[in-house]
Amino acid sequence: MNQLKKLLNLGIHDGLTQNEQKLVKLLNLICVSWYGLIIAFVVLDAIFSSFYELWTNGIGHGAQFLMLMLVQYLHYKRKITAARLVFLISSMLQFFAFCNLILPGKLVEFYYLIILIFSLLFLHKRSYHLLFLFGTLAAFFIPNHLYHFYGKEMEGNHISIIFMFLSVYLLVNYFKTVNQDSEKLLEEQKNEALNDKHLIEKQKKELEDLHSYQNQFFVNVAHEIRTPLTIIKGNTSKLNKQFQSIDKETVETLQNIELQNEKIQEIVNSVLDLAKIDANTFVLEETEIEINQLVQQLYISFTSNFQNKGIAYHFIDNTTNPLSVKGDLKNLERAINNIILNALKYCEKDSEVTVDLFQETDSVRIEINDTGIGIANDQLDKIFNRFYQVNNSVNRAGGSGIGLAFSKEIIQKHKGKITVKSTPDVSTCFTIELPTTPSTNHVATHVETPQDSTQKTIVTEPTKDQSILLVEDNTEMRSYLKSVLNAFTIHEATNGLEGLEVLKTQNIDFIITDYMMPQMDGYEFISAVKKEGYCTPILMLTARTDFEGKLNVLQLGIDDYITKPFEEAELLIRINNALQNHKNRTNYLAEEPLDESVIIEGDFSLQLQEFIENNCKNNHFGIPDICDQFALSTSSLYRKVKCKTGLSPKEFITEVRLQKARKLLLENHHVTAKDLATEIGYTNYSHFSNIYFERFGKQL
Repeated sequence: MNQLKKLLNLGIHDGLTQNEQKLVKLLNLICVSWYGLIIAFVVLDAIFSSFYELWTNGIGHGAQFLMLMLVQYLHYKRKITAARLVFLISSMLQFFAFCNLILPGKLVEFYYLIILIFSLLFLHKRSYHLLFLFGTLAAFFIPNHLYHFYGKEMEGNHISIIFMFLSVYLLVNYFKTVNQDSEKLLEEQKNEALNDKHLIEKQKKELEDLHSYQNQFFVNVAHEIRTPLTIIKGNTSKLNKQFQSIDKETVETLQNIELQNEKIQEIVNSVLDLAKIDANTFVLEETEIEINQLVQQLYISFTSNFQNKGIAYHFIDNTTNPLSVKGDLKNLERAINNIILNALKYCEKDSEVTVDLFQETDSVRIEINDTGIGIANDQLDKIFNRFYQVNNSVNRAGGSGIGLAFSKEIIQKHKGKITVKSTPDVSTCFTIELPTTPSTNHVATHVETPQDSTQKTIVTEPTKDQSILLVEDNTEMRSYLKSVLNAFTIHEATNGLEGLEVLKTQNIDFIITDYMMPQMDGYEFISAVKKEGYCTPILMLTARTDFEGKLNVLQLGIDDYITKPFEEAELLIRINNALQNHKNRTNYLAEEPLDESVIIEGDFSLQLQEFIENNCKNNHFGIPDICDQFALSTSSLYRKVKCKTGLSPKEFITEVRLQKARKLLLENHHVTAKDLATEIGYTNYSHFSNIYFERFGKQL
């Protein structure tokens, strides 16, 4: 089959037009078919003919076979016109032999019409067409005139026969011309379509590149914003402590600054989440949520805002039973929150906002109706586009244009849909539909509980004898950190390369490094520090929460990371914990010489951490389980863990549990302390909250 395909495609190359390729294939097909006929005739002659006939016919068949091979050889050599001329001339000679030598007087001459048609089909020059027209007419009449194969009856039909040949010539030539024009037009349209396709693909690529650039730009800007937010938050916290009992107006101003800081933080988080959705790295942390309770809770949280603005605000639960949806509580809450916030933003005094909850067959419908300024019809299909803002007096005063885009993305991630209807200056209705789950046994809706307002005392005993290396490219951030860490001797570097040079000349007790820096970023810097054999404890500052996969460079107990923005107290507690663990490890190694078999290997360290993470939900999990799993004695396990981290095995288990709790909290800010404690094996929630604060400096 492949060989046959090759024969049919002989002579075809990219330089030929599509029409020419068809003609080459057609002539190859004729040649291949003719091969078959020749073989069939030879077989029949061998069965039914005499030896003499077999011999004479064999010569003719052999000549035909060689002629066909010559045609295809010329195709192979890409001599297309020569191949066609050889085919037509040899076919003409064969017909001439049949008409005058083999089957004279049998009207075989009319087969010359085939030669005429083939000449029009395969050749393009008019001179060739006329040559074969007159050649076939001459071959038709001259032998009969000389040898009188048909007598005088043929002479009376000369005009009719000439007319027949001319008619065939003109008809075939006409249809050939029409076909060529159509082929040419089709080729032009195809080329135009290809050009349009290339242009569209190019424009698409440019748009994708622009979109990617825009996303990266906003992600970078969002990361950069987190650094000044940290500084603002830290300085505001300082001022709050100074003016707490002095000036009520100043305190209120500072509280307002903190509130605006939180709003900016929310915008930054939305931008980063949208970027994660685009990069397909956004993962929903799904739990079962009682939607009635969630919507009511959101309604209550906005009550005072609507009252202060003089807007009538109602919540109507039209469901008969509590409904559950499976979803990400934090992000679903933010999505619905954005819609209610929009109603507050675009409604004036004496307007009305109603939040309705309806039960459908397999879904729940949330309608948020308002009698605000509304949205024009020509803008309804654009309001969910990122960074798009309706042109009205409210938006001209400010806004980011990402709230509704984020809401739509999140709702679609939950297999739901959001629609909007609006009549300008009359009403607007946002409708959210979410699929419900049949079970309502477990709900993860978070209910705010009052936190202990008593601030715990942070014990810090740093001295100027202890030195910290700050590796941070932002000058203001370094200045802020130096003011917080004024009890330490501070050395500075603007990137990882400079930090490595400082380590060569200075005795450093602790390293604080930013994650995003030029020339050598924080991850590369930490990797280089570890490779050089430095045991200095490290804390990484990062505005990113998506780099957990790279945290294998950090060593539990001694190294740590903190996400911007952070509290001053949180930072100090992290530093003190790491310094204390490092001191314990150093003292232990000095007092307890160890052979290589005791020192914990990197792979074993990761395996141990993973084993604890996978089993720590069991509140009875402990050291015996680890010893059984890794075939170690209690003393061997103690020495291995202590020399690596400065922690005892029991403390190391606690460290892994707390790190897992921190990760869960980062993934879902609304998870309760009770759920967190249960997830990592603690039954005493108060005790868990205390040790979490002591480790990370953050209240749950």
